Amino acid sequence: MKHVADKSHHQAPAQRMRQYLRIQTSRHPDRASLMLQRRLRKSDTSRLTREFLRIERGEYA
Repeated sequence: MKHVADKSHHQAPAQRMRQYLRIQTSRHPDRASLMLQRRLRKSDTSRLTREFLRIERGEYA
């Protein structure tokens, strides 16, 4: 089964590669990028925790 990126008309090799990589990364995200996304989500909670602790100590921004 062919994908939309596999067209019979001539495409520049860079365009074809760009489409292939876009499809590949959308189906199988890189493990390192998933770890970074997870780390970013955790940082929001730690940021909120730091804010609550700062307020509890009576410090003002």
